[in-house]
Amino acid sequence: MPFTRIELAVLSIVEGNLAVLLGKREETPHKGKSALPGGVLRIDLDGDLGAAAQRVAGQWLGLALPFLRLLTVVGSKSRDPRAPWALAIVYRALVPIDAFDPRAGKRLEQRELLQPVPGAMRTGAFRPAQLYRRR
Repeated sequence: MPFTRIELAVLSIVEGNLAVLLGKREETPHKGKSALPGGVLRIDLDGDLGAAAQRVAGQWLGLALPFLRLLTVVGSKSRDPRAPWALAIVYRALVPIDAFDPRAGKRLEQRELLQPVPGAMRTGAFRPAQLYRRR
């Protein structure tokens, strides 16, 4: 079984613009890089993928995410150096800015909402630090 992570693209409207919640990794791998909040799929706790996403949301945001939708699934042998094969299942949710309080947690710090940089998505690369700017 691949090392499987649940990632959350938590979106909100900030000053009339769409923003995404990112944190800075405080440990390896990818120390100091921006990352979506997430957690490892727990087959002992999670009845299905939606339940796993809601568990992760509870840990990081302290609330259940309404209108949670699957955004994408990515995986490869080189995705995470901690495992020979890694898979990330990414969900998205649009949440009012005043409805949650992002929490620092295991391996992520400095949580902030960042706004997409115009035109950055056309590059085709998924590099959060380059796709978003501080508000």
